Amino acid sequence: MATILVTGGTGFIGKSIVKLLCQLGYKVRVSTRSLKQIKALYELSCEFLVGDLSDLSFARKCCSGVDAVIHLVGIIVEQGQDTFKKVHVQITKNMIQASKENGVKRFLHMSALGTRPNARSRYHQTKWTAEELVRNSELDWTIFQPSVVFGIGDDFTKRLYKMLFFQNNPLLLFPLIDGGKSKLQPIFVGNVAEAFVRAIPNPNTFHKTYPLTGPEVYSLKEILLLILDKGQIPYKIESFPFYTLSRIVMALLSFLVYPLIGLKALFEHWRGDFWAPYLLSWLLLSLLLRKSMEKRLLFNVPSAVALPLVGIVEKLIKNPPITKEMLVMLQEDSIADSSEAIKELDLQLVSFKTLLPDIIDAIVM
Repeated sequence: MATILVTGGTGFIGKSIVKLLCQLGYKVRVSTRSLKQIKALYELSCEFLVGDLSDLSFARKCCSGVDAVIHLVGIIVEQGQDTFKKVHVQITKNMIQASKENGVKRFLHMSALGTRPNARSRYHQTKWTAEELVRNSELDWTIFQPSVVFGIGDDFTKRLYKMLFFQNNPLLLFPLIDGGKSKLQPIFVGNVAEAFVRAIPNPNTFHKTYPLTGPEVYSLKEILLLILDKGQIPYKIESFPFYTLSRIVMALLSFLVYPLIGLKALFEHWRGDFWAPYLLSWLLLSLLLRKSMEKRLLFNVPSAVALPLVGIVEKLIKNPPITKEMLVMLQEDSIADSSEAIKELDLQLVSFKTLLPDIIDAIVM
C-alpha cells in the first residue's frame, strides 16, 4: 500500500484524514512540530517526524520515500514568527521543492474558500500565492477549498460558543457585524477527509481545484442562533441597542463609578447618613444588572465601528476571541457550488444542524 505524508496531520482536519488513511490500510507519515500534539493519534500505526517544515532539510526528510503528500499546514491567527507568509507560502514552497527532489508526483493541497489574488484579508492573499505555487509546480496536484469546517472539536463553533459565556464575555453582549448577514456553507470534517483520501489515486482529480461546501447555506446570525437554541441559552435580539447600552451603563456605574464614590467618601470622612442610601442604591443597581444578565444580547454593529474596536482588543488581550483578520473574512460570503467534488468523489454530505448538538455536548464536557 502507498505511503502518504500528511503535513498538519495533528490538527483538527488532519486527524480525521490520518485516521481514515489508516483505516484504509495506507502507510501514514505525519509531520509535527511537537510530540505533545500526537496524543489523539497514539493508537494509530503512524510514523511521526518532529521538526519545522520551514526548514527545507526537514521537509526533504519528510518527503523521502513517500508516494503522495497531503499538505494541510495553515494558520488562522499569526503568532510571533508564524506569519501567514511563512506558514502558507514559504512552507508550501519547501514542500513542493522537497516533493520534486524526492520524486513524489502526487500533491494534494489544502486551501480555503474565498482565496483569490485581490482578497481583502492577508490570510486569503497568502493562500492564493500558495495555490499558484502548487499550480505551477508540474506535480500531479489537486487543491481543495473548503468553507468553514465543522465537527467534534472544531475551532469555529467552539469560539462562537465560548464567546457566549461570562469567562470570555463578561457583559454577555454579542455584536452582529453588519447584522451577521454574511453567508457560510459549513462542511463536515469527515467529508473533507473523504475528499482528500478518495482523490489520492483518482487521475480525474489531477490539476483541478475543488470548492468543498456543505448541503446548507446559513448566515452568520443564523448559525449563532442555532448554537444558542441547541445550547438552550436564553437571548434577546435588539434592532436598536437600548438594553445593550443600559447594561453597559449599569456595569460602569456598578464597577467604576460607585467604588470611586465610596473611596472618596472614606478619604473625606463624609457624614454617616450618606452610607445607607449609597449602599442601598448600589445593591439595587447590582440586582438590576444581574437580572439584565440573564439573557445574551445580540445587536447590530457596522463593520466600520467593529474593525478598529477589535484592533484595540487585539493589542490588549494575548489570545482574543476574534481578530481583525477573522473579522475581515467573516464579512465575506463563504459559499460555492461543490457539485463536481460531490459527484467525482462520491461524498454523502452531513448537515451542520444535525451534528450541532453533539458538537456542543463535546464543548461542554
